[in-house]
Amino acid sequence: MTESRRSFLRSVRNRIRIAWITATAQRYAPYVVGVLALVFLASWLTPFDRVVEVAVGVVGVALLALLVGVARLRITDWDAARAAERGLEVRDVLTTSLEFTDETDETHLLIQRRAEEVVATATPGQAIPIKAEPSSLKRLALTLAAAMAFALLPPLGGSPALSADHASAIEEEAEKVEEIAEAVKESGVEGSEEIAEELERLARELRQAKTLQEAMELLDRTDATLE
Repeated sequence: MTESRRSFLRSVRNRIRIAWITATAQRYAPYVVGVLALVFLASWLTPFDRVVEVAVGVVGVALLALLVGVARLRITDWDAARAAERGLEVRDVLTTSLEFTDETDETHLLIQRRAEEVVATATPGQAIPIKAEPSSLKRLALTLAAAMAFALLPPLGGSPALSADHASAIEEEAEKVEEIAEAVKESGVEGSEEIAEELERLARELRQAKTLQEAMELLDRTDATLE
């Protein structure tokens, strides 16, 4: 095989990989975005607060699967030649030249010259065109719109409910307020009992907070009381 044909088939193999990635991405991207839409929907309906981590994980897994798939793709010279023939509409010219390689046979030499003529006038882009799939793109647009809508909508019911992390942080704040209340009691300063009772009440209310907004308002009241 001449260097020009070897280079052409190498470029065709790379082009096939790009075409495979493009076609696979178009086929499965709507499903990946659909999963993201469900994640954003869960975040909208519930106090789920790991939406960013999960979304990044979903996209990461999809990209990893795509890379693994293309890495496992094995394309021989015959595969590349057959694919190029279909795209260029030159029936059996390239694959035949891979089989008939006897330089002493005139028929073989004619086949080789014909293959060289095809390679000289063709490009990998012409051999392996990359096409968009309208139906897949429509599905992708719909799922993407749904995902963006759920991601941008304010939490259902107005103020977001307390997530597990927020509840843990609020509990820590309540314990600190109780510690301060105990210290105030032991200080013996004037009005210490009333101040301690107010702080203890705020600690109880903090634990009973149902929404993030309510908890933040109670924390502001606690700060004002401490001051």
